[in-house]
Amino acid sequence: ELPSLEQEWINVLSKHSLDELHMKEFVPPNGKYSGWSEKDKRVLIEPLIALIHDRCLVGVGAALEMDESMKTNLELASSKAPNLVDTPYQWCLRYCTILAAQWADETDHPGLIRYTLDQGCAHQGRAQKHFEFAMQDKSIKQKYRLGSIAFEDSKACPAIQCADLLAYEMYKESDRMLSSSAR
Repeated sequence: ELPSLEQEWINVLSKHSLDELHMKEFVPPNGKYSGWSEKDKRVLIEPLIALIHDRCLVGVGAALEMDESMKTNLELASSKAPNLVDTPYQWCLRYCTILAAQWADETDHPGLIRYTLDQGCAHQGRAQKHFEFAMQDKSIKQKYRLGSIAFEDSKACPAIQCADLLAYEMYKESDRMLSSSAR
């Protein structure tokens, strides 16, 4: 039997004397590991990304560029429907639930989708409240396959560390795309 994603993840981290991965720790100037060389970072990150590719069915993510137009739109949406969207984090979570449900529909993946988020999230209470509000509407619950939402400690739940790595890589790619495009 193959070791679990979590066990393989822990094994890769332990080879680098790490017990948890937070990508913010690699970002200068304050990251604990920001002094690592690019080669050392790559030696750590590449096997972790390979694990994600090998073991995960799908990755979904969302990002917002918070320019003046987006701030205005978010404020308007929040004032008109505060139970739907009230923070950029909430908007991204909502969009991720849409993408996950779309993937499940397109691949005939059965059942409801369980969401596990980092308990260190500053918007945990709002995310929980909005998710539970959406689940009260049976048509929304079924359409978006809303199963449950939980908040876990990332050290105890390496899958959250996988999501952190994917979010970081997605952020870098989004930033690269936005900075090279005409705004």
